[in-house]
Amino acid sequence: MSKDKNDPLDFLVKELMPYFQAGVHAHLKCQVVSLSWGHPMYADVQPLVKQSDGSTRAVIGDCLVLASAAEYLKDGKPVKLKRGDIVEVSFDDRDQDNFVGAGLYSIASRRMHSINDGTVVGVIR
Repeated sequence: MSKDKNDPLDFLVKELMPYFQAGVHAHLKCQVVSLSWGHPMYADVQPLVKQSDGSTRAVIGDCLVLASAAEYLKDGKPVKLKRGDIVEVSFDDRDQDNFVGAGLYSIASRRMHSINDGTVVGVIR
């Protein structure tokens, strides 16, 4: 009985790729749970998308907040980011552990696209 030469590729694409992709984070819509005002500013956020089993995802802590998200325009007037706002969070290519708000910094680990390295990039509503 001969095997299809595409069997290993099918296994890789259908079985292994989803497993690896689950560990790569790009963007999430979240709700602001709490804020830490300062320079830089940080937020704890609750992802709005549920787990595949319907449960709520864990809160993501210490997301860096861009200045344009910390104070945004609503109906032409400046508004400060607040608890309950719906935001878009992106995740850095590399860890942010040594980032202090400005300047060059060294990576602290081999961590990439981690949910631990979130940045609030904008306010949805």
